[in-house]
Amino acid sequence: MTKWSRENILRELLRRDKANLPLTSAGSEGGVDHAMYQAASRIFGSWKNAVLAAGLPASRSRANTGWTPGKIIRLIRSIARRKRPLTAHEIEQRYGRITPVARRYFGSWSKAILAANVDPALLRRDGLWTESRILETLLTRALRNETLRRRDVQPRSLPEAATRVFGSWKAALQAAGLDTHKAVDERPRQLALHQAVILGKDPIRTEQKSSSSALRRSWSDDRILEEIRQRAAAHLPLAGSAVKIDRPDLYSAARRRFQDWKSALRAADIATAKLSE
Repeated sequence: MTKWSRENILRELLRRDKANLPLTSAGSEGGVDHAMYQAASRIFGSWKNAVLAAGLPASRSRANTGWTPGKIIRLIRSIARRKRPLTAHEIEQRYGRITPVARRYFGSWSKAILAANVDPALLRRDGLWTESRILETLLTRALRNETLRRRDVQPRSLPEAATRVFGSWKAALQAAGLDTHKAVDERPRQLALHQAVILGKDPIRTEQKSSSSALRRSWSDDRILEEIRQRAAAHLPLAGSAVKIDRPDLYSAARRRFQDWKSALRAADIATAKLSE
């Protein structure tokens, strides 16, 4: 039996949202587990509050009793305020068959958007990728343990917009405070280990040698200082003890090239008076 903690409830809400499953209360068609509903209501104060805490619209917590013109307009305005996609396909995935009803009332989905006094440009996916939404989406993907490799991320408009806004996919991940190593394609590494086994070499020593060599090639003074400054800008811990755990690669490279961690911080113009190793 699942123990419904705050974290488990939020993870399950996000999982159901991703799978386009209903987020309505227990007892409604396709609704959530009764024990989860009770635990969420107790922990968050209400089921609606639990849905909101997961970053999802309150309307997802209610079973649709019928789309009236007023309800459709209110939904469109709510989605537009949150800068979410307004394409008919994505709306139907999340809210069911609302667009045919909208066409019946307004003539077309585009006319329903106009009736709500919302810019029709929001129908275009790419125009929705603001800096804040890119960062929010990256963090949500990390929470859901979804891939962060650029070539595998869907929709394709996300990495394209991230590269346009931040200069590169890696820079976008860094701006979100995420480990850029998770964006690396593992296949070259797996191929190297496979070849080592075929040639009768020790795969562990091969990987260690390869990783050490790659680290020496990739960590320049400028890159170390830039990563330190990015941590400071993102308000991430800068104490050596914290960085050693959360970014051991950065910590080791800084000590190797600047003698010690505090010297690297000083080189990056970061005050060290209140920091401890």
